[in-house]
Amino acid sequence: MTPLTSQRWQETLDRLCRVHSVPGASLAVLADGEVHTVAAGVVNTGTGVETTADAVFQLGSLSKLYTTTLVAGLVQDGRLTAHTRIRDILPEFRLATQGAADAITVRQILSHTSGLDGDFYRDTGRGDDCLARYVEECAELDLVHPPGTAMSYSNAGYSLLGRVAERVTGLTWDTALSRRVLDPLRVTHTGTLPEGMLRHRAAVGHEDSPRTPVDRLVLPRSTGPAGGVWASAADMLGLVRLHLRDPSLAWLREPHAEVPDEGRPIRRALGWIQYDWDGREVFGHDGEAIGQYAFLRVVPDRQVAVALLTNAYSVPLYLELFTTLLAELADLAVPRFTVPVPSPEIDITPWVGTYRNLTREATIESRGGQPWVTMRFANELVTAGFTQQIRLTPVSKTLFADRTDGYPRSWTFRHLPDGRPYLHLGGRLLPRVSD
Repeated sequence: MTPLTSQRWQETLDRLCRVHSVPGASLAVLADGEVHTVAAGVVNTGTGVETTADAVFQLGSLSKLYTTTLVAGLVQDGRLTAHTRIRDILPEFRLATQGAADAITVRQILSHTSGLDGDFYRDTGRGDDCLARYVEECAELDLVHPPGTAMSYSNAGYSLLGRVAERVTGLTWDTALSRRVLDPLRVTHTGTLPEGMLRHRAAVGHEDSPRTPVDRLVLPRSTGPAGGVWASAADMLGLVRLHLRDPSLAWLREPHAEVPDEGRPIRRALGWIQYDWDGREVFGHDGEAIGQYAFLRVVPDRQVAVALLTNAYSVPLYLELFTTLLAELADLAVPRFTVPVPSPEIDITPWVGTYRNLTREATIESRGGQPWVTMRFANELVTAGFTQQIRLTPVSKTLFADRTDGYPRSWTFRHLPDGRPYLHLGGRLLPRVSD
């Protein structure tokens, strides 16, 4: 990316932020061995402070890549293994069903195949004992599938891994991550505790409409290992460069579980998501904090990586920007989930019923021969919850789509090994609880 093209990408990012009503964004690109950055907009519409390349954003689930790197280092040091059972390190770990926690391993949590019901955002305070207390609170949780039999995204699992790291190192997760991962990377704009952001130009999340700053600024400390890291886009690529150059981390990118979404090859590796785009390996992850969104894609055969951090909903911006960037830098087309027109006539009857996990309940029914969903959603960060009526469009016998957010979202139906149907939505598994 030459100075000339940097100016072009600056103009592109400025334009896309205006078109998609994103207050602020920071873009970092690794190409030809160099990191290039551009930034646009403001970090906070309430203050009007300009977004610069060194502005820090909350990474949401991209934080899992940092916890994964921390755990990988402990494995390399012989402090634990990928097959270590969580209860071998945390014997106090229990779930609601007796014995359900016994078989869960480090590898299963890293690959989101543990079965842990995932969106458990219990706030256990700001003290250094927050993860220890979180483990105690997990006694309320249960499994959505037996360990190792399916894939369901689990934030709770990564908080458990944070506590595993604490028990093994004798340090808090924050300190262990700083000493073992961040300090060796020599990054200067990355951290975990929110007070650390005060030393930097920090982005604030914004509501979808209108674009006003959110009331709640940060996630609970107990969710740190799953979603609590903040960083600049350039610092994010510092972690990527480590994974590209260090062969001892390559095992983390080996696929372990299919993600049954969108009818195309997406697999869960350990921490990473592995994509197959036109027969070429791409890996990455996305993240969402409170009103902040992050996107990362890495093309290893070209040593290219792109990180985008924003302070409002920005999926349309990401799609347009990455489609153009990766075509130019890596000769790669970003695939999109498409719905056939006209759609096939598919009988929804086999999938009619109510599906439920900790934070979502979806009731599938046929109305006038058309598949509809009554969707209820609530968690400990959105206590009031809300209900949606959603019409589904058939794609295949097991794959349906909706356009609630303007872009097609996949609804995939499968069966567990015991024959129970389940719905896979947004990476999460919802078992059917009634016909």
